[in-house]
Amino acid sequence: MPGLNGVGLASGEGQLYSELLGQKLQELGLKVISARDIGAALGIERQREMLGCAESSCVAELAGALGADGMVLGDVGKLDTTYAVNLKVLSRDGHTLAIFNATAATAAELPGLMAAGARALARQLGDTLHRSELTVAATGAGSSGSMSTVRKAAIAPLAIGVAALIAFGIFEGLASAKLDEISSAPTLLQAAAARDAGKTFEMFGTAMAVVGGVGIAAAIVMFIAGGNSGHSASVALLPNGGAAFTFSGALP
Repeated sequence: MPGLNGVGLASGEGQLYSELLGQKLQELGLKVISARDIGAALGIERQREMLGCAESSCVAELAGALGADGMVLGDVGKLDTTYAVNLKVLSRDGHTLAIFNATAATAAELPGLMAAGARALARQLGDTLHRSELTVAATGAGSSGSMSTVRKAAIAPLAIGVAALIAFGIFEGLASAKLDEISSAPTLLQAAAARDAGKTFEMFGTAMAVVGGVGIAAAIVMFIAGGNSGHSASVALLPNGGAAFTFSGALP
């Protein structure tokens, strides 16, 4: 990767994006030969001569001299108020092995485009060169590492749901104990009091069961939906006091 062509950017900014792209490609399992490595191998003058040549023979000669499967070329720059990234990988015979084009509204989005570009190039190279490990790495890159914000947020309803189910068990135990007191109550008044207390505990237990079910269902939905933007999910209360959730899209 001799480096990207910077257009309308501050001095040295294009080189920074080139290094970022190279780093992202390496993280996905590709071996990247940088402009510095090329200069050391061929000499600065010869490198300039070959990179200044637009013929496919120059690409083949440069890639062949380095023992590379292909060469990453492209542009990153600003056109009016829009930032653009154009990347491609050429084989030794000058054929296009992979390509990526994208635009951004602000310069702050360019690092993200470099990461997306690296994934797109790696995925296409994996398919073109029959290197399944590149395809797997590129496909899994978006979901690896730290959890998404949505998935992290799923911890809250999960904790509430678990706590509510524990409370449900406690209230059910209290309700059962009170109802058992009815048969052994010495007076009707005490039996009625035990019955009323049992019903109250039972009511609270039912409420906690609903809260627990909804909390856990919501956590599951958030975890699934947070793994892929292609998922859609919903959670709903049922008329009988239960809860149901639905989602579309493959499991992450």
